[in-house]
Amino acid sequence: MKTIIEVIPAILPASYEELDAALLQMEHVAPLVQVDVIDGVYVQNKTWPYTDRVLFIEMLSEEKKHLPPREGFGFEFDLMVKTPLDAVHAFIHQGATRLVLHSDSDALLETLNELQPLCKKKPELQVGIALPSNAVSSDLRRFTGKYSYVQVMGIEHVGYQGQVFDPNVLSLITELRQEFPTLSIQVDGGVSKETLPRLIAAGATRLVVGSAIFKSTDPAAAYKELYALANQ
Repeated sequence: MKTIIEVIPAILPASYEELDAALLQMEHVAPLVQVDVIDGVYVQNKTWPYTDRVLFIEMLSEEKKHLPPREGFGFEFDLMVKTPLDAVHAFIHQGATRLVLHSDSDALLETLNELQPLCKKKPELQVGIALPSNAVSSDLRRFTGKYSYVQVMGIEHVGYQGQVFDPNVLSLITELRQEFPTLSIQVDGGVSKETLPRLIAAGATRLVVGSAIFKSTDPAAAYKELYALANQ
C-alpha cells in the first residue's frame, strides 16, 4: 500500500492577528497546521504568544483558550523554546494534537517523562523529537520509547522561514529510515516543489511547508499543489 505523504502548513506568527489570518487561509483546506512557537531565548526570533507577555502568562494559567476560532484542522505546536517543560501543558490546553520538542532544549528527558502519562490518557496526542540537519540517527536512542515521530530540520538555522535548503538532511533521513523502518519522519524547513521529490525518495513521510505556501499568491492552491505532487 502506498504511503500517504502529509503536507503540513507551517505558520510563523508574530501576533495573534497574523496567526488568525494564516489559519483563515487554511480553514477546511489542510487537516493539520503547525504553529512555530519561539521564545526569543532558544533562538533570537520571537513569535506568538511570546510576543505578548500578558497573553502568555494567561495561557500558562490554562484558564481559557487563546487560539483564533478557526475550524477544520488539528494543531501541531513546534516548541522552539529553551525550557519546554514550562510550556507544554499550556499548549496541550490550547488544543495540541502534536507537540514537537527540540533535542537540544533544556530538561528534555524530564519533559518527555511528564508527557508520557498524558499521551496514554489522550491517544490523539503525539510527541515528536526535532533533530538538526547535522544529527545522526543514534541521537534518537536516548529518547527510545518516549516519542511518536521525528522531525528533521531541512535548514541550518531554525526559527526563520525562507532559508536555503540544507542537503545534509537527505543523508540523515536515509539513515533514520534504514534504522527505523516504520518511523514517521517529518521534514521542516527548505521544503519546496524542487526539494520535495528528493525528501520523499530519502524516506520522509511528512513535509512541513512555510514559505512555499504562505508567501505564494494563493496559499490554499499552493498547499493543494504540493499535496498532489507529494502523492502523485
